[in-house]
Amino acid sequence: MCAQLSKLVLRFAALCVLACCSSILQAQTPSTAAGDCCTAAALAKLAGSLGFVDVIGVKLGMTPAQATAAIHAAEPNLKLAVLNSQLEMPSGSNSKVPRFIATTAPPASDGSEESIIMEFTTPPNAPFLARIYRTVQFPNGKPVAAGNLIQALQKKYGTELVVNQNYHEWVFQTDGQPVTRPLSGTAAACMIPTNGSGIVNVPPYNATLTQNYGEINLMYMGPGYETGDLAPACTPYVAVLATVNGLPPGDPTALAQSMSVVMESAGLLDYSHRATLSWLQADQAAKDQKAKAAAAAQGAPQL
Repeated sequence: MCAQLSKLVLRFAALCVLACCSSILQAQTPSTAAGDCCTAAALAKLAGSLGFVDVIGVKLGMTPAQATAAIHAAEPNLKLAVLNSQLEMPSGSNSKVPRFIATTAPPASDGSEESIIMEFTTPPNAPFLARIYRTVQFPNGKPVAAGNLIQALQKKYGTELVVNQNYHEWVFQTDGQPVTRPLSGTAAACMIPTNGSGIVNVPPYNATLTQNYGEINLMYMGPGYETGDLAPACTPYVAVLATVNGLPPGDPTALAQSMSVVMESAGLLDYSHRATLSWLQADQAAKDQKAKAAAAAQGAPQL
């Protein structure tokens, strides 16, 4: 397992270096064009401030190596793999960029399963953990009382900002202070969105199905991204959403077969997105300028 962990971390680091180095050659203006929020230094500073909350020891703002080590410290037998996104530069080059680390094992023979996917910030800045999903499926015939799970969650994260029969949600400021009153104005949408039953949309976590997920290009990083829980008003917050899957929902004596936890930093996601978008736009501008210069150098045909 140690050899596998070392191989995984080295592979992720090598891919990050290759992607970032090749990308810097393609764009003359890195993340500084996105403003002070999104420079490499600003992103690193924010990442370093988010260690006050965790999921099985995994903290937002961790590097891929740190997050992988934390997972294996808590669950030594979990097998992990890197999932890439396709980076498409306007200037024409394409490359694979490591963006997720995820569990790969299928359910055990007793039906139990633990699935985790960790999502990291995008280039050109260094990758930091911005969101983590975790689902635990209990063995067949061995459910856990929903009330026991809820008490454990409250002991770990404190009193919920929002609680209903389907899910429990906590919101923290980036200094670690819990938000105890409903958010208002443009920040009112800063809760992690669900389908109404506490379920969130997650990328595929089983890396045996695919080694690639998502695209990083001007179309997918363009307008429309900053909505809901990732709007600029949400950047000062960290959210944790937990779902306890027992029937009937909301009954503490219900027998729960599974539970899930999602934790995200809207700031890391938003700042990283802004930096990436600005970087891609700069590459597009350089491409356009080059094309204009080449056209200007062409003489008119004989008239």
